[in-house]
Amino acid sequence: MRASWTDTLAEFLRREPGVGAVRVNIAGRTVDVATLGAADEGRLRAHVEETLRSVAPGAATGGGAPRGFVVRNEGGTVELAGESCPTAPAFWRWRRFDWPAETAADAGGREPCGERGHAHGHSHEAEDWRALGASAALCGLAGLAGFLLEKTGAGPWWLAHLLTAVALVAGGWDAALDSWRNLRERRLDIHFLMLAVGAGA
Repeated sequence: MRASWTDTLAEFLRREPGVGAVRVNIAGRTVDVATLGAADEGRLRAHVEETLRSVAPGAATGGGAPRGFVVRNEGGTVELAGESCPTAPAFWRWRRFDWPAETAADAGGREPCGERGHAHGHSHEAEDWRALGASAALCGLAGLAGFLLEKTGAGPWWLAHLLTAVALVAGGWDAALDSWRNLRERRLDIHFLMLAVGAGA
């Protein structure tokens, strides 16, 4: 008996306690994983690829949700999430991983879409923790420098405002990118709410 996509994704979530949900678009060849907090991206990427490669050709996308999970199937996208409190999804951080060049489902007779060996899902640069660390450092340093200049009057008035603006942009850039991606899919997340409150303040 062929394992369905929901069964395969449920097994993936059982083996990844730090992952809250996984979303797969088979036709579009995209896979997104929602984590709560930091994650070992290298190990998680390897597990995602292993999971996608294990799905049998012709595996069903429908069916009920396995016990302890909630399944949504909209527009060709299968999303499976563990049962949790209603506020948990607001704190998830979605990551997109590369689709393997050829999976078991591809081997069932369909050529991989696009150029052979090309994976359509690309890891977002914003997920690079070094880039996030640099943004946080720039935000902190520029904010502190702007504050000190304004309090001491050691420089021109406009420089303190410029440094404060740099701190705001650096601190909110990654959240703004996430919010933009979610807004394009008609979803609101905690990043959008934080940006809205910050802009209002």
